[in-house]
Amino acid sequence: MGLDTVKMNRFTLAFDDAALEREFLDEYADSVRIQIRLVWTVGAGLTLAATLMAPPTRFGLISTVVQLGMIGPAIVLGVGATFLTKVQFRRFGPAASGVAGALIQGLCPVILMAVDRLAPLWAHDSDPTTALSALVSSQVLIVMVGLVVQGRRFPIAATIATASVVAFLAALAAHSDHPGLVAFAKIDLGGALLVGMAAAYRLESFRRRLFLRQRQLAEQHEKLAAERAKSESLLLNVLPAEIADRLKRDPSHIADGFPEVTILFADIVGFTDLSAHLSPAEVVAMLNRLFTAFDELAEKHGLEKIKTIGDAYMVVGGLPEARPDHAEAVVAMAVEMRDAVSAVSKETGHALNVRIGANTGPVVAGVIGKKKFAYDLWGDAVNTASRMESHGLPGEIQVTESTWAKVKDAFELESRGTITVKGKGEMAAWFVRKRKGAKTGAA
Repeated sequence: MGLDTVKMNRFTLAFDDAALEREFLDEYADSVRIQIRLVWTVGAGLTLAATLMAPPTRFGLISTVVQLGMIGPAIVLGVGATFLTKVQFRRFGPAASGVAGALIQGLCPVILMAVDRLAPLWAHDSDPTTALSALVSSQVLIVMVGLVVQGRRFPIAATIATASVVAFLAALAAHSDHPGLVAFAKIDLGGALLVGMAAAYRLESFRRRLFLRQRQLAEQHEKLAAERAKSESLLLNVLPAEIADRLKRDPSHIADGFPEVTILFADIVGFTDLSAHLSPAEVVAMLNRLFTAFDELAEKHGLEKIKTIGDAYMVVGGLPEARPDHAEAVVAMAVEMRDAVSAVSKETGHALNVRIGANTGPVVAGVIGKKKFAYDLWGDAVNTASRMESHGLPGEIQVTESTWAKVKDAFELESRGTITVKGKGEMAAWFVRKRKGAKTGAA
């Protein structure tokens, strides 16, 4: 159930989501533990003061004994419950506090009225009307504390308060010979009960709405964080991590010059003819299979994929962070790309091959566009790498002299001699065979 659809019961205030209700009750118990302890501690102090200030009459003595005998254990129960462990208090603390409060609010005043009724039979040293009036006033205070300050949930507090007021008024009517006192008690206690219940209802309703709002905000924050993570992931699929961070900080302009990188272009030979005989879904699936393998190789060798155009693939080594072995890493990936295409061709039975070209030199790199922006490279070194691919042969990795000089100690290369390159004239070129010391077909 989404938190936006959670509702509260109009009378009990309980959430209609059981798990959320349990979570609220646990948090509620944790939050009122100190409050309950404080109320009971203050109550203990007031009770002690009342017993010490009791008049030296028979009623005063008997009422003191009753208070100490009943209120004392209730206070011990109420205070003691707050020292349980968090888990124990969540299960038993509120109930123990409720039982203790019920004893004080309901049973104790009734017994005191019985004592007041019997006291004149033993001695005429007490004024029942004065004692009962004081008892009514104290009961009003107890009702208000039980409803508003004690920290009980509204249904429990309201039930205890209502039952105690009814029991108190019934006992008062039975033990008092003063109708005016009974009417006064009904007005005072009835008003205290209504005001206290309204306050308790509003307090718990506010607490629950605040709790629900906090959970809704947390849920929205989690959703926002998930969307942000998704956006970050998509951004990192388009741009290098370093460039993405810079773009978020300053989206106005990103352009860098790199004195030496190695650029690779690859083209799937025969894919155009093959696509004419496959369904659109099969074409995309085949290309996705090949380029996913290339992406994994780029990640393996720490290279940066720049883009794909149709069935062509472009990757670079040495940016956005410079590295001395960029040429070696690019050539190693090229050898594995050739092996990957060969493996897919054998598995599918389709005649596929790859033509790869690489060149080393300076480039300018930057982000272009405001919509569907892309990280791209410019410079003569890029054009030359593209020419190495387009002037290459199927199944071959053709590199320029600048790349050959960087990788000749790590790889076995075969000179192709001089070739005529469009826009460049005569250029020396080499074919990469394999890494030195490796078996045929392995990087």
